[in-house]
Amino acid sequence: MRSTPPDAEPPDAVTPEAVPLSPKTLNAELAFKCLSSVPLDKAGNLVLIDEIRAFVEFQSTLAYIKDPPPLLEREPVDILAELKRIKDWIRNGVFLDEWSFQTALQSILNKAHDGHLAFLPDIADVFVFRRNVTLLSVSLDGFELPRIYTAETLLSKDSPYVLSQSPVTMINGMDVNEFLEESAYDYRLHDPDARFNALLRTEGFPQPGSRYPGASTNITYENGTSVLSVNLAIPLRSFENVVDGKSFFKNLLDQKPLKTKSVHLTSDLERNEPFKRSLAGNDSSPIQGLNYTYSVNHGNALHGYHVDELNDTAILQITTFCAETIPQWPYPQTDEDGFMSTIAKFLDTSYAAGKSRLVLDLRGNMGGSVLLGLNTFWQIIPDTAPILTTRFRAHAAMGIIGREISQEYQRNGTFSGDQRAKAGDMFEDFDLNITRKTNGKPFSSWKERFGPYPLYEDYFSAPARTNWQDPTVRLRSFIDPKSYVNETRGPVFHSGQIVLLTDGICGSTCAIFSEMMKTQAGAPHVAIGGRPRLAPMQAVGGVKGAELGRAVVLQRFAEHAFKLEDPDDRLAWRNTSLATIKNATQIFRRVALGSGGDPELFVNLADHLRQNDTSQTPLEFVYEAADCRIFYTEELLNHPDKVPLVAYNVTWGGRDCVHNSTGHPSAASRAGVPWGVPWE
Repeated sequence: MRSTPPDAEPPDAVTPEAVPLSPKTLNAELAFKCLSSVPLDKAGNLVLIDEIRAFVEFQSTLAYIKDPPPLLEREPVDILAELKRIKDWIRNGVFLDEWSFQTALQSILNKAHDGHLAFLPDIADVFVFRRNVTLLSVSLDGFELPRIYTAETLLSKDSPYVLSQSPVTMINGMDVNEFLEESAYDYRLHDPDARFNALLRTEGFPQPGSRYPGASTNITYENGTSVLSVNLAIPLRSFENVVDGKSFFKNLLDQKPLKTKSVHLTSDLERNEPFKRSLAGNDSSPIQGLNYTYSVNHGNALHGYHVDELNDTAILQITTFCAETIPQWPYPQTDEDGFMSTIAKFLDTSYAAGKSRLVLDLRGNMGGSVLLGLNTFWQIIPDTAPILTTRFRAHAAMGIIGREISQEYQRNGTFSGDQRAKAGDMFEDFDLNITRKTNGKPFSSWKERFGPYPLYEDYFSAPARTNWQDPTVRLRSFIDPKSYVNETRGPVFHSGQIVLLTDGICGSTCAIFSEMMKTQAGAPHVAIGGRPRLAPMQAVGGVKGAELGRAVVLQRFAEHAFKLEDPDDRLAWRNTSLATIKNATQIFRRVALGSGGDPELFVNLADHLRQNDTSQTPLEFVYEAADCRIFYTEELLNHPDKVPLVAYNVTWGGRDCVHNSTGHPSAASRAGVPWGVPWE
């Protein structure tokens, strides 16, 4: 649902005997009837909207979402106004069931297409809907426009896809490409080509946030035949003691908030969105079909290798910037050192083997630890310190939080780095001891850092950078961003000898890493797939924000500010959004929990700004075409390991790119940075 009220009448309630007692597949229509029988919690939802609004005020790009810059394929959305409208709908009796309300609420945030802005309601975490069909976008020769084909289900991960003899022309009576774009609308990727890729070659293309796809799917082929299949739903929860809508609500929804064990750097939505699939070759073990001379990996996150097919080139596949987890008492630990040391081992071996070119394969990488992204850049480009310029939205609650916490840092300024790190915990954004102006000079006060500074019909903080070489950064995060950086040896791969390969599904830390490789190292991008158009494609279609703000973290910010302030100020704050965040409970009862126990509600806390951009436009709203675009062929779909070879050939081997996909002024090769062979 986008902007229209829900249906006037909910579907009939599901009968108790139709509800599964254990996970299995059932008809989507039956699951939808079950969801739609859950009664509306009117009073609780009015509180829920107020709490969500207070958290959403921290979203750094609200003004840009409301009024996107021209030339971007983005629908303007006034998030705060939409929240007010949906609250009015509740009061006026527009919603008749809980499912209609919660999915409408979720859809408001999804319209921003921001991977760092999301609310996953508990009711959307009960079923996953999917279609009983797998679709592929295939170009016959890599240059002709791709057509959509259906594919047989894989017998195993090594089995080739068998394509339908005739391409698909229509789905449910709608042009196939228009249908796919519409179906991918709720994916939290800002670029439509990336959303198109996200939808394809995922068995049944699951609907994000459990968007109901209808009862069936009718596929029409070019040869005139049609196939009708029933859509499916997969239960994610046990339905024990669930006999009707009321018992559904009691047993599966509105649970007491759980205490989280830790705050993860990446959300479960980033890790588990359905588009992280084999198109990117996510299995980091050696891939059959290539002649390996060297291979090293860090779990499924990293895979560095050399192959006979490219004598002078090394390939580094990074599917995530999340380090592998090590089982350890009392809680599992992430192996950041293992991630960084694997990069170092790969670079050392490539140097010893005389490799002079590098293909960085980032397909399907939706982020992870920012510090691991910075370290990866620093190891590859050891003579250049990474630059990450950020700012946040300067609203009242952020001003109070920052003032109180920054003052605490100043009071503790005489502490040792270790003591200061423990006192500050995770509030380093407000530590003026390590935060610098873009010219490298320190801020004189929180007032100078915060502003607020008017811009784009909103208010923002001053652009700032973290001093990554301050020892406090290492003590606080347990990661030294400069670990394994070999300044003595220097870079293994020089300017013009590195290319980045993406499928548009690159976001968060991947986007930060990509920006540094483009603007600081001059590395071009090759993008694969996307909508069937002879046109440029963006290399980074995921969120470009610099910091994900979890609801649990923002609440800790508010609690900390209240503890530090004197009683009179606390009394004055009691009716503010800061107090709403501190005292929020409904939102933690109604949000789905990730695998780590963390609520799946978050915002983009900080913008990522390009170095020396006087307009201070968030990179999230800057169009950036890849330098070259390629299409999937049947061979590349069945052998994703061969895609880096094509990226090599279009960069240095003389192979052509897709017609009309090169030469865009926003591409690295047109930004005044020489690299490799010109496209044209």
